[in-house]
Amino acid sequence: MDMITRSFTQVLPVIVMVAGFIVGLTFPDIDLAPPLPLKHRSVWTHSPLIPILLVVLAGVSSWWYWAAVGFLPAYAWHLTLDCFPKSWRGSALVNLYPLNGVLNAPSSALVMMAGAACSIFFWIPVTVHVLGTL
Repeated sequence: MDMITRSFTQVLPVIVMVAGFIVGLTFPDIDLAPPLPLKHRSVWTHSPLIPILLVVLAGVSSWWYWAAVGFLPAYAWHLTLDCFPKSWRGSALVNLYPLNGVLNAPSSALVMMAGAACSIFFWIPVTVHVLGTL
């Protein structure tokens, strides 16, 4: 293996991890994308569902582990910040689409805190696994 190939294979996991971090910071707001039938702060993007799905995908390929190392803490950070809106009205509440309605303020905060806690809970063993592969 030549030096360029070896350097690339050593840097590529870091690139995947940084990409995971960048995606994790903005992923919960994917529900703002026009073609998606979701409303802002959807329960689908602001709950433990995404970290659980990511950990399941990590079992498919080692690259998902590297992405998860970056994604999970960034996702947790985003949800934690979302727990402190200016007021708990309108789009600050977690939306239950396709069911009509929103969760009340305490329930919305609990759902987002559960998503953040789940992300950190999964981040620890995923990071330990990745460090074990070095």
